[in-house]
Amino acid sequence: MEWYDQEEDIPTPPRSRLYNLPLIGNGTTYVESLRSYILRLAEAHGMSVLDLIRNEIQPSTVIKMIPRKLGGINQITAAYVDILEKATTNPFLHLSSLLPWANKIASSQISRQTRAWCPLCFQSWKDNNQTIYEPLIWQLTPSSICLRHQIPLESTCPICKSSSDAKSKAMNGHCWKCGTWLGRPPQPIPRTQALDLAVVEMHQNLEQFLSIQPGSVPENSLRNTIEHVSKLLTKGNKAELARRLGIRVGRFASLSEGTTLPHLMELLKICQLFNINPEDLFFTPCEKWVNTQDFKEIAVASEESGQRRYVSKDEARRYLESIVNDKNNFLSLTQISKNLGVHSITLKKNFPELTTIITQKRLYRIHKAKKPKGKRRKINWPQIAEELVQMLNDGDITESVRAIGTRLNFPFPGLMREYPQIHEEITKRYALYREKERKRLFDEKANNIRKTVMELRSQNLQPTLKLVQERVGQTLSIDLIKVWRRAVQTDLNENF
Repeated sequence: MEWYDQEEDIPTPPRSRLYNLPLIGNGTTYVESLRSYILRLAEAHGMSVLDLIRNEIQPSTVIKMIPRKLGGINQITAAYVDILEKATTNPFLHLSSLLPWANKIASSQISRQTRAWCPLCFQSWKDNNQTIYEPLIWQLTPSSICLRHQIPLESTCPICKSSSDAKSKAMNGHCWKCGTWLGRPPQPIPRTQALDLAVVEMHQNLEQFLSIQPGSVPENSLRNTIEHVSKLLTKGNKAELARRLGIRVGRFASLSEGTTLPHLMELLKICQLFNINPEDLFFTPCEKWVNTQDFKEIAVASEESGQRRYVSKDEARRYLESIVNDKNNFLSLTQISKNLGVHSITLKKNFPELTTIITQKRLYRIHKAKKPKGKRRKINWPQIAEELVQMLNDGDITESVRAIGTRLNFPFPGLMREYPQIHEEITKRYALYREKERKRLFDEKANNIRKTVMELRSQNLQPTLKLVQERVGQTLSIDLIKVWRRAVQTDLNENF
């Protein structure tokens, strides 16, 4: 028998502020999205998702819904991941977004504007008693079908016909507006609704893309691939290859030069055109998968397009000068480049002054056309300043500068320009008023919780968190849960 040594230092396992929920599907193509993880985390803590965000992630921001861009490559996703990884001690949450691809693909055109889901997946998980979640692949822009069940993804609730944002009562598998369960059992699919083979191939490539480790992708691999493919198929004519891919010529030139990162959809288009998968695109030399026999028409088209009209530099200069001198000519630079048969980037490099004048001339014309007619309203700023000073002398400021401007009929940005000290003082007073109101409301809720605990004890009922929340009529935040715990502990100490 060994005796416990009080002087011996026994290590304590690390503790996390929030529950360390595992990330569903980690390491697979159906990894859980960051938005879905936050919804599950809020449900595990018995609180609404907005209370979780306001108290733990963005305490200083007034937020009404989960950010739409969450899960893409942006600063807000990086901030959420960093805060949640520290709060939950889960080091894999960055895999719930496309942040690992930050230096490989463009940050735009990644996430869908509306929510999408597969109802059969929801129903299958529920029938098998599995956790309901939403994979990251459903949130991506190219995703439109479910390969598991071979059906299109749905984006509107069958009951309320809504595709609303994730608000306070949002839950995975349910409508974020009316709370309807979105799963349904499988139904026979008519032959007329069969999926397009090209769409299926694109989604197969999308799934394989998500399985690739971004750190293993070589630097400038796509730029080198475009360079070699254009030499093999179009004799170096990248413009013709861009037209075949459905990518703008100017953007394709930037991709080949490495000055622009490709969109996710552009990578899938390249894979689909050459009948390859993303692994071949990134890791296999293009000489092994490019079949020149299948792309003879590209080479022929490039030879024909090579016989185009060339414009001398002097001729282009005279044409640009004529547009500058013509007061009634407001052609855009894109239209001018088409008329000359020269790319707009080439015009900007060779004639920077003339192209700048043409652009400014057109912008001025557009601004003038949009400018409303009529006389500008004169504002008596000294009188408004007197009223505002009187408001400051009367007591607390209970309105924001914008609300005061709306009530007194003056533009609130003008107050910052005309009387910056008054604007600053009103802003400061209003911030103090809001902080005082926040403390007052918190104290009222805390007193209500203490009173509820005492009433439950007097009725010989256990003041559990669930019962207190039902009596109070709201989900308690983390700070209010602390008040509830102290009230229960104090009540117990008084009884004993």
